[in-house]
Amino acid sequence: MFYILDTNTLIYLIRENPVIRAELTNRGIFQSENTVSISIASFGEILSFALQNNWGERKKNNLKNLLANLRPIPIIKRNLLDAYAEIDTYSKGKLAERPLPTGQTARKMGKNDLWIAATTHLAQATLITNDNDFDHLEGIYFSIIKLPTQ
Repeated sequence: MFYILDTNTLIYLIRENPVIRAELTNRGIFQSENTVSISIASFGEILSFALQNNWGERKKNNLKNLLANLRPIPIIKRNLLDAYAEIDTYSKGKLAERPLPTGQTARKMGKNDLWIAATTHLAQATLITNDNDFDHLEGIYFSIIKLPTQ
């Protein structure tokens, strides 16, 4: 399986959250036959988050070790740009060939979340997240594993 970690999941791992770590372990996410990666947008977000919050040495080391084991997926291919545009348009309810499901309302996604979504879609991966920002895309563009919020 191919998994993409959302930025919030990275934060929980760096903070050594035992509930999140246990959940990922119990689901076998980090087993050797799986590929676990991140969007380059999450890479930038987590570095910025660490600087903004003046992380200490322990968290900086956890960040360094985690990022060393995750291959970030860069934003360099035209089809990734196309996926970004399509997901943004779909989320706003303006994609003519793929209307929002009945009862679902349009939403504006954050730009980094759009890059993460486009990366996950293009990689045909499952997104691992703790928030609801991607719920409207589940089953349409990719699968989601929703971790508990701790």
